Amino acid sequence: MIGRTLLRMALLPFGLYLTLFVALTYPLVRSFRTHLFGNEVDALANSWGIWWVEKALTDFHRLPVHTDYLHFPHGITLLPQVMALPFNGLLLYPLHGWLTLEEAYNAALVFSFAMGGLTAFWLCFHVTRAYGPSLAGGALFTFSSYHFAHADGHLNLASLEWLPLFLLLALRALEKPSFARGLAAGLALVLVTSCDLYYFLFCCLALSVIVVWRLFQPAPLRPTRAHLPALWGMAAICAVTVVPLFGAIWWISRHDPFLGAHAPGEYSLDLLAPLVPGGHWRFGAWTKGYWSRLPGNIDESSVHVGLAVIALAAYAVWRRRDAARAPEVGLWVVLAAFFAVLSLGPALHVVGRPVTGEWLPYAWLTAALPPLRLAGMPVRMIVMTQLALAVLAAWGLVALLDRRRGGLAAALLVAWAAFESLPRPIPTTQLPTPAYVSFLAGLPEPVALLDGYSDFAHALLWQTRHQKRMAFGYVSRTPKSVSERDGLIAQAAWAGRWDEVCGRFGITHALAPIEGAAPPPRIRSLGLPPETSRPAPGRRIVFDDGNMRVMALECKAAARIVAALAPAGKLSR
Repeated sequence: MIGRTLLRMALLPFGLYLTLFVALTYPLVRSFRTHLFGNEVDALANSWGIWWVEKALTDFHRLPVHTDYLHFPHGITLLPQVMALPFNGLLLYPLHGWLTLEEAYNAALVFSFAMGGLTAFWLCFHVTRAYGPSLAGGALFTFSSYHFAHADGHLNLASLEWLPLFLLLALRALEKPSFARGLAAGLALVLVTSCDLYYFLFCCLALSVIVVWRLFQPAPLRPTRAHLPALWGMAAICAVTVVPLFGAIWWISRHDPFLGAHAPGEYSLDLLAPLVPGGHWRFGAWTKGYWSRLPGNIDESSVHVGLAVIALAAYAVWRRRDAARAPEVGLWVVLAAFFAVLSLGPALHVVGRPVTGEWLPYAWLTAALPPLRLAGMPVRMIVMTQLALAVLAAWGLVALLDRRRGGLAAALLVAWAAFESLPRPIPTTQLPTPAYVSFLAGLPEPVALLDGYSDFAHALLWQTRHQKRMAFGYVSRTPKSVSERDGLIAQAAWAGRWDEVCGRFGITHALAPIEGAAPPPRIRSLGLPPETSRPAPGRRIVFDDGNMRVMALECKAAARIVAALAPAGKLSR
């Protein structure tokens, strides 16, 4: 009996979504072992996060919450860095040594689609008790435009698989409260948080909406004292996991403000975006006249929820016949509308232009929760609208199939939804190791690099191969003090004060372009002037490939700094 349930409710749906992902993205699967599934910017940064989690646990035997492998010698906290959130690294840690970094990243991305469909299926089935429509609901969520858009490089946002699970377990804890169910919901929230900090906020907002909505329902649905054990269960697990995390981020931000927040007006949902397919649709050229005019980038603005999904959801609302179903349909309508309105940002935008002042509910929310200003990405809240609409769409399919000739209409709407969800190919990246990276990998420790040649994202990837500490680093949020210290190193390097770069900051090697040589293909991280790579006292050329040089900075102080701090663990804490 257990085996049959496991097969029907887990293995078969997971296999179905995995097969559908392979089919929708074919021939992507053929590049699984040779290419990274993602672009050459954020995907490289996220792959660094997987590498760092494994390295911190394996080599340093500690949590990956701080590193001096970036922004050497002062290091940087990784608590608010979305690229270093630990779930995907921990997921693949048991396979450490068996998978290459590219394979590990690809496995995490594929898992997010298959598992996202499975957990959405569970949520739809819990609500509708209909197997086939729930399978469709899971597919509508995991193969949404939002998911494929962020698959280009935002592995943290593509890892949305635990959002449906949290809502499912939270609903169960409210319907049949117990300490164990509350604990389970809390564990699901921990999984959500370990993938993306935005999603933690979305789950908290969704839970608040659910509780407030139930307060206005008839007595059987209202929270009572019987729900206290469930609340204690969730609070218990959050008290030892989520609360310390956000408490530490809050404390750091109070004493050392984070830089790098996005402008919410640039990353707000356009009013027409849910209705018009965006740049990640297979036939996006048909609608380019619209989405090319949106601010930000298409990885954020491609949030077409699907006209077929909206039609099915609307039919579910229209056909709610009995009093038992009406309140639950109403909840999902409220959730869909709540997050859709918030995703509009502080001001309403139509075809990329603001048409109102900044007085929409998102502006009120940031006024009430000032830490939210560090995010600046209201458009991402549409993922919760997509999930609520998927549940309503599953209900719409149930209502259609209850009618005599509803099967044909249901099939047509599902086919329409599939057409709207066809993604453009996910980009792939294949980066053979450059000769200078292999050279750096062979240098004996202690070594600390100043990379004035590679661009930000590639510098992170090359570090996973040469495994040497580096000044600077591409992260999502930089503390003000770290930025100021980086500025001192950059000023000294630009001025050619290598004795200071070496003796004061502990940098042992520097990479710089050669004058007259072709520049690297992307923007350089520091962009050192070519003349800094000329031979001179205090720096010895140890590698030259005709485009760039690796210089050994000759001062004993640098080696002493790295050797004294690294083994003692004073930096990698």
